[in-house]
Amino acid sequence: EASGELDGLSIVPAVKGLKFQINAKNTSKLLKLAGIKALTANQLGAVYVDGELNGNLIAPSLAFNFKALGGSAAVSGKLNTLPIGETFDLSVRVKHPEMTHLLRRIGKYNPVSKIGRLDIQGRLYGDAKSMSLEGMTTKAGSVELRGDVSIEQGSRRPQIKANLTSG
Repeated sequence: EASGELDGLSIVPAVKGLKFQINAKNTSKLLKLAGIKALTANQLGAVYVDGELNGNLIAPSLAFNFKALGGSAAVSGKLNTLPIGETFDLSVRVKHPEMTHLLRRIGKYNPVSKIGRLDIQGRLYGDAKSMSLEGMTTKAGSVELRGDVSIEQGSRRPQIKANLTSG
């Protein structure tokens, strides 16, 4: 479902208040369309997304909420659809009520006991080859981390740099 306003078709197309909503009980076709092979539809489960897009379609602003895997994410910020510079600059927050359940669903890892809630937030920016999570605060059960993490995928092996403090 989508609603909103499309403007500027003769110059640079823009949207105003383009609201969208996706509610998918079976995500197998959605995952195939997106080319995602890391997760199966059974792992992902039902997906709910609602959000809004504003601005010109070269650099629109975006805000959406996403629910899947028993948790939720809130994302807002700017996108750049041109193939130069950063393609996203987003504020993100990911929450899950029990990290153990999340780890079991997305991988083969089976923790011996419950870990607790997961809550990650920060500024995520970059592109598909290089991204950073800056000003990150993470709480996973009783463990708290703060700092910055960056990933460079230009070589054979991803280069991960992290400056983290716990406490």
